[in-house]
Amino acid sequence: QALFRGQKVTEEQKKAVIKLVEERPDITLKEIIEELKLPIKKSRVSKILLNEKMFFKKETGTRK
Repeated sequence: QALFRGQKVTEEQKKAVIKLVEERPDITLKEIIEELKLPIKKSRVSKILLNEKMFFKKETGTRK
């Protein structure tokens, strides 16, 4: 179940995302969501990381 617009991510979820990225800097947004079983979209995870001045591995795809 995804969060609807206006719903907030908990501090616990934010801390878990940050900790996971610190432990595995090459992790993708999709992997973060899957590993932590987060009910949020990739764009929200991206905003959490950007707000913390953290960067993440871009998703792999077929576009070049």
